[in-house]
Amino acid sequence: MSEDVPAPPADGPLDVPLPQTNAPEQVAMELINPETLTFHLRIAAAFNVFDQNNTKEVDVREVGTIVRALGCAPSEADIHDIIMECEEEESTGFVKYERFEPVMTRILKLRKFQCQGEETLLRAFQALDPDGTKQFDPEDLKKILMTEGQTVFAQLSLSLAL
Repeated sequence: MSEDVPAPPADGPLDVPLPQTNAPEQVAMELINPETLTFHLRIAAAFNVFDQNNTKEVDVREVGTIVRALGCAPSEADIHDIIMECEEEESTGFVKYERFEPVMTRILKLRKFQCQGEETLLRAFQALDPDGTKQFDPEDLKKILMTEGQTVFAQLSLSLAL
């Protein structure tokens, strides 16, 4: 090596202490599988869009948008649960990336809150359009959703399953 270039630190080029072990098989390293790594990269990219100040935290009001940007379709109650799981014990109004990432990784691995496929959505609209006119009045839909709530969704799910 030339005298102008300093030698890398004894622990390695990244200044990360190496574990002190007697045998290589004792080195405990967590290997990340490609799927998990992909999830981590997607989560980081979505989170960073809302981390305007590079503080590794976002306003809790942005969590729903981040989760939806990752392809999930949770209810508002589900978003609330996610926020509660990610927030510090003492609520600050912000969610830290270090707490959000493992929660969101688990959600993505379990494929929770996934959107229904195109076929399922088409059948749902067909259930709302029994005459086959390929249209329905938005006010009728609003009325159904306001008056029937979860009952309508349970019935639609049942009719779609048949």
